[in-house]
Amino acid sequence: MAKINLFIFFFLATSLLFGGETDGLATYGEVENYFKSKGSTNAFYEAMDVMKARHAFDFSPEYKQAVAAHFAEITNINATVKPSILYRMQALAAKTFGPKKLFAKPADKLKSKLDKKTSWKETYAPKWLKVVKDVESLPLSDGRHCEIIRQKKGNGKALLYCHGGGMILPPMLQHWDLALYFLQKGERDIWFPDYPLLPDTDMYRSTTTCFEAYKEMLKVYKPEDIAFFGESAGCALCLTVCFRARDNKLPLPSRLFLFSPAHIDVSEENCKEEMAILAPDDILIPLQLIYNLNVFLRPGNAATHNECDPYHGDLEGFPPMDIFTGSKEVFSSHATRFYELAKRKGIDATLFIGKSVMHAWILMPVGKESLEVREMIAEKLKNDKIK
Repeated sequence: MAKINLFIFFFLATSLLFGGETDGLATYGEVENYFKSKGSTNAFYEAMDVMKARHAFDFSPEYKQAVAAHFAEITNINATVKPSILYRMQALAAKTFGPKKLFAKPADKLKSKLDKKTSWKETYAPKWLKVVKDVESLPLSDGRHCEIIRQKKGNGKALLYCHGGGMILPPMLQHWDLALYFLQKGERDIWFPDYPLLPDTDMYRSTTTCFEAYKEMLKVYKPEDIAFFGESAGCALCLTVCFRARDNKLPLPSRLFLFSPAHIDVSEENCKEEMAILAPDDILIPLQLIYNLNVFLRPGNAATHNECDPYHGDLEGFPPMDIFTGSKEVFSSHATRFYELAKRKGIDATLFIGKSVMHAWILMPVGKESLEVREMIAEKLKNDKIK
């Protein structure tokens, strides 16, 4: 009965939106061409909405083919790109020893596995980093802390780094390696908040830690000298900190770097069909993880609507953002959708699609694929000023 009611809602909503003008259009292509003839710059997405209303629970083969063809085109999924030997070696290691097997466990088994990892409750910079760099553990008002890695000669610029890992994994060696790279090449102090992890917390408390770190940063740096970097689930944290800062009348950072943004709020059907099409090419992220996060992720009683679903929040006043996604990752369609949303909202956004590379490939310590995007971001960190 619930499905029937939902279908009726979709049907009525679409009828009101399009006034029945698309009723006589039988195929996906005809619907898309209709919106193109109206001068729409988002004809693909509007046509998808119409087709979803008609096939709310059983998408037609033509619809699925259209989705696959579109994302194959915009992400060059079928492009004949030969990754470097170094990339392929690291990709093989990631496929063999990476978290996909862990992520693919059913929610109850994954939670049982995570509950045993008591060492994940707090995270500090590794000892080797403390030997070679000036590292401070700054206590935060929510009871957590933030690791601060400082430059030898401070220039008054800083980067808030929100690490990824599905909000269930602690930072890995690769995260600290990338933080060190941005410290040296981007010439920024690195603020690395130790946010609490799922399933023992909720997203509101994780965001609170990152927000408290940002408030401390504003005591030391000018907002135009602060940038945010997040990869995977860390992108959602960067966005929610911006929402909370704006709602609390605090200035926003100068720029956001969102690398392989992962759609971690799956309380609705958004992007599931595209993800299912892209999933076979992803060597790190199984669809099961998305369903698990639907079980684990609790926004928290104090969370605003924007924080519950940051990728569909009101982006008014947000700073410029650079969005990166790999053509071989399950979230590439989601990253593209978010980019389109940002552009429609007037945000100065850019989209970089890595051809034939996997989720969060910037974490790979060697190889031209990783070095290319590292250098790109470091150059902006070094020279970027707020517009």
